Amino acid sequence: MTLAAAASESRFPGGVGPVRRGCLTPFGDESGTSFRSGGRRKFDRVPPKVPSVSGHVFVREGARGPVWYVKWRDAQGQHQKALGAVWPDKGPPPSGFFRPPRSNGDPPPDVAAERAAILTDARRGALEAVRSGVSFADAAEEWLAHGERERDWKRSTINDYRSAVRAHLLPAFGPVPLERVTTRAIETWRSQWLAEHRAPRQASKLVALLHAIFERAKRTHGLSDNPAAGVERLKIRYDPSAYDFYSPEEVWALVRAAASEQDGAIYLVAAFAGLRRGELLALRWRDVDFERRSLRVQVNYSHGRVVTPKSGKGRAVPLAPGGGAGAGAIEPAVELHRHRGSRVPG
Repeated sequence: MTLAAAASESRFPGGVGPVRRGCLTPFGDESGTSFRSGGRRKFDRVPPKVPSVSGHVFVREGARGPVWYVKWRDAQGQHQKALGAVWPDKGPPPSGFFRPPRSNGDPPPDVAAERAAILTDARRGALEAVRSGVSFADAAEEWLAHGERERDWKRSTINDYRSAVRAHLLPAFGPVPLERVTTRAIETWRSQWLAEHRAPRQASKLVALLHAIFERAKRTHGLSDNPAAGVERLKIRYDPSAYDFYSPEEVWALVRAAASEQDGAIYLVAAFAGLRRGELLALRWRDVDFERRSLRVQVNYSHGRVVTPKSGKGRAVPLAPGGGAGAGAIEPAVELHRHRGSRVPG
């Protein structure tokens, strides 16, 4: 055995025998690295392609003087961060300050080092994102399960979130890997969704759900960035003409046409006290404080269960709110209903 062959066998367990110089090419095996002779390079496993990350530094005048900034771009979009103020005096700058630009305009060593560290971290984050192996659908399901089991979401909240995810978010992002959902992709989807549904308020709520899902994914799947955080917010204006409210006269017409006095009392309380449907259904006589002339709203009836109100807190609502055509209407209606009897328990 030649010395070269012996060296090959001692360096690579299992031995590959004598080979010609320049013909060693890597391929994967159980040890992680081995070599194969031949003229072509062959990879059994292609390494993931890391998105390119580039950036530069610049000085911008601030309210208290010039400040160094770094701007970089990665797979999630463009980012900018203030590094610190320019140190105007001679000698080493204190903490939080950086040297001024060189005479040729290049950044000083301390600024160049800070830029290099930020770009290195961005590349590491991109590599971790590529290797996450988690789809948006997986992350959304994990987020919903976390809210139900660990954050004690109400059944109505869970149903609303799950319905929105299933109807709107999964068709757009379901099988897409987390790292490929970018800020631009979300904004493009939102524009298309708005063109079809014309509901800016609901679009904003859907983006808020995306933000929550990606924030959870940062904790559980090592996602480096939240693409929904960079989405430009919609400007939503309140338009009273878009809502058709009952006038006090129409409320009284409903009360007069009610099938029973109990239904009439419910209509009055709903209209003039502002209770939600579940809060109305959960009302009991013990919740009516005639001495203080108020209703105690402490529970809410939702999906077959009695739970706390939507705000999570109880509140007191006056029986005789001041002003308007409905002023003083609730108290006599409740009193009349109490004296004539009711089948409502409690």
